Amino acid sequence: MEQFKHTINENMYDAATRTGLSNKSMCYIIRSCHFNLPILMLFFVLYGPFWLVMLTNIFLVLAVSSYIVFGCCMISELEHKLCKDDDFFVMDPILELLGMKKNQVNRHRATVGFALIYVILYYVCYRWRFGDTVNADFNVGVTQNSASADFNIAVTRPN
Repeated sequence: MEQFKHTINENMYDAATRTGLSNKSMCYIIRSCHFNLPILMLFFVLYGPFWLVMLTNIFLVLAVSSYIVFGCCMISELEHKLCKDDDFFVMDPILELLGMKKNQVNRHRATVGFALIYVILYYVCYRWRFGDTVNADFNVGVTQNSASADFNIAVTRPN
């Protein structure tokens, strides 16, 4: 898994450096997106068209899953690769407000805590706006000669 993480990091770094911008400029652009994306995603779930909300849902699942699988935020890793002399993380202002020391353990704890709160808030906003629009049906059938499993997901647009 570590090799896969390294490959993703290298690919993201290569893509960022091919823009023609300096590493520092690219770092600050990515960091500003990193700060604003959670707010923008809440705006999308509250006011965006249904297709954009579905894309936002997929992005959120991928972001949380990658943090769980890799044990870090891949965007923060990219930021620090681009700005090697900068020891700033997106969670640092939160740690300062809470009076906590800025170290990797506290950053991880704050990230997990705020991510949990954010996912719950996002889900509440989604349910408030759309209700139950995803219906999952899982059927398993076993007979003497064969076994089968069917998994169907239907996404219905709210009226």
